[in-house]
Amino acid sequence: MVFVSLLVSLAMVYITNINIDMMNVEYGNPLIFFFTAMVGTLFIFMLSILIEKNSILEYLGRNSIIILGLHGIIIRSINTLEEVAEFQLPILIFFVLVVFLVIPFILLINRCCPGAVGHKR
Repeated sequence: MVFVSLLVSLAMVYITNINIDMMNVEYGNPLIFFFTAMVGTLFIFMLSILIEKNSILEYLGRNSIIILGLHGIIIRSINTLEEVAEFQLPILIFFVLVVFLVIPFILLINRCCPGAVGHKR
């Protein structure tokens, strides 16, 4: 029940404080922004408690440094291809494509230079 109420609170507060632009330091109402941040953090915490062991999420978590370092390059590459081809992928397909494109790099980096990302040889 707490999980659902957090989700509803987060959605309602997000709708009321929609003009957030961190790049230009625009946070809308600071109190609503802070409340949304706290509710969002609690929501993710509760979600992590509800999720059982999941090998896919564990794999992505173990390799999150590589994903963090490469996802921007992959996203920009896909965006460039979309502009050239004049089409736009649905966001879910875009996300899955980014994850699948980063996996070969994860395997390569873990095999060639595991120490660079904190893994043992």
